Amino acid sequence: MAISFNRLCSNAIPEGRYKAQVTDVKFKTSATGETSNDLQVHLTILEGEYAKRVVVDTILEKVFSWRLKPFLMACNIDMNKE
Repeated sequence: MAISFNRLCSNAIPEGRYKAQVTDVKFKTSATGETSNDLQVHLTILEGEYAKRVVVDTILEKVFSWRLKPFLMACNIDMNKE
């Protein structure tokens, strides 16, 4: 999957396009140990200067409507199936 991190987490790596793989997806846990409905997506950079670096993006529950669908499509998940 090729992804541009410039709008997602600009402080993690320089703006640009990187070949990355989703290596973990989990519900975010608060400092008090409570699980939320926000998703933490761990992406591992596959090539170049930042290869093997893990970038964490959080998809907040309140923005699922416009963030989750593109993420699932990028993961090749058929959203027409239940």
